[in-house]
Amino acid sequence: MTGPAGPYANGEAVMADGIGLALGAMMFYGLTDWVYKRAAANGVPAHHFLLLQALFFAPGIFLYGLATGTLALGTPVAWGMSESSKNRWKQGDQCRPSG
Repeated sequence: MTGPAGPYANGEAVMADGIGLALGAMMFYGLTDWVYKRAAANGVPAHHFLLLQALFFAPGIFLYGLATGTLALGTPVAWGMSESSKNRWKQGDQCRPSG
């Protein structure tokens, strides 16, 4: 919002549009880091925590998209279910848990 008066509107400083989103992202990143550290300190295995995080995050994003009307279903949604992804999983035996 810079113009002839610079980054000010009526003599007051104006925050750039993306700053609020960046601050929100930093806040939630910090919250997630804090929760992860608390879980690790209480002996929760990392793979359990990451699974629960994914199980809450994915439906949460889907519901957010539905609620705001910004959900766009189409071919890119199926990208994770493509044949090439399956082949990469088969080739990546070193990524699978042992035992």
